[in-house]
Amino acid sequence: MLLVVPDAADESSYLPALESVGYLLRVREPDWCGHRLLEGPDTDANPHVFSSGNPRSTGCCGSATGCGPTTPTATATRVLARRLWRYVQDYADAKTEVVAEIMSQRG
Repeated sequence: MLLVVPDAADESSYLPALESVGYLLRVREPDWCGHRLLEGPDTDANPHVFSSGNPRSTGCCGSATGCGPTTPTATATRVLARRLWRYVQDYADAKTEVVAEIMSQRG
């Protein structure tokens, strides 16, 4: 899930609300587009936080792939999210391959 906020570094503006419903900050990458990753009570939804205006803020939810819950990207990432991964990066790598394949089919 992509969460775009005015300033990802300003965690006090969005993190308390997410924590109040069970999300925990797991990854903070200020040197990689200001990325934050949260893990939630529902493993199918792990918010990736970016600042608005950041090129990554369109992520895999750009107009080329769509964001709806039944798009090929959403379906594939739900299947991948249900698997047990040793490292979060393994999941990210697998998801990247799915998105790349979908993008190549759309030309």
